[in-house]
Amino acid sequence: MTYSHKALLPVIVAPGQAAVVSLPPAFITPQDGHSKQDCEQAAAKRWIGSAPAIFEQQAVTLLGDDLFSRQPMCEAALAESFNYIRMSAGVASDPL
Repeated sequence: MTYSHKALLPVIVAPGQAAVVSLPPAFITPQDGHSKQDCEQAAAKRWIGSAPAIFEQQAVTLLGDDLFSRQPMCEAALAESFNYIRMSAGVASDPL
């Protein structure tokens, strides 16, 4: 059996709150006529590029795992004036 991600599902969370607010997803599928397979990072960068319209005048902090800690992802977040927190459960090669 093979598993794969088909979409990134961003949500708004707040400390001490049990509820979350769902935001528009970023689908992981080739875009704009590209034949190359899409990936989570490309979908996340597309979502980050579309998010400023949702968050006008709001401070945004993105929370991501090791997959989203690469320089292009961080640069995309900073280009939109987003803050960024990377979470890690240990060494990237360690099984979770």
